[in-house]
Amino acid sequence: MEPMPRGLFADVLTFLRFYTRLPIGEGAPSPLDFARMAPALPIAGAVIGATGAAGLLAARICHLPALVCALVAVAVLVLATGALHEDGLADVADGFGGGATRESKLAIMRDSRVGTYGALALCFSILLRVAVLASLLERSVALAALALVFAGAISRVAGLAPMMWLPS
Repeated sequence: MEPMPRGLFADVLTFLRFYTRLPIGEGAPSPLDFARMAPALPIAGAVIGATGAAGLLAARICHLPALVCALVAVAVLVLATGALHEDGLADVADGFGGGATRESKLAIMRDSRVGTYGALALCFSILLRVAVLASLLERSVALAALALVFAGAISRVAGLAPMMWLPS
């Protein structure tokens, strides 16, 4: 297998610094060129997913029940990413749940407080992720761990699509 090209490796590290709170070290600050750096995104996403898989496997080695293992894995992912996605989900749920006009939705989304819609969206999101992961884990540890890695990769790529296809 060929070693990863140095530029690709640097791009993966840049994305890990951008999407996580992992102690990656300091890199040269530069604007993210998502179009050029796109090949690195699924790799970085897979690394992020692997942190959750590591938490899942550690909990499983401790013989914890599937539901607890799944909760540990999701908690590790939330900690690794600094709850970036959860914050965005809560903002969108509050804005669209409570705002009647475009302007009021945007104002609600800019507000740092979490409202009822945001809190419920977070609860449902965490519960759904934990339940699905626990279900996969009951079938196979490898399947659950691979699902976390694959989901990490594909979700970052899916998030890139609107940025590349739509105007700001």
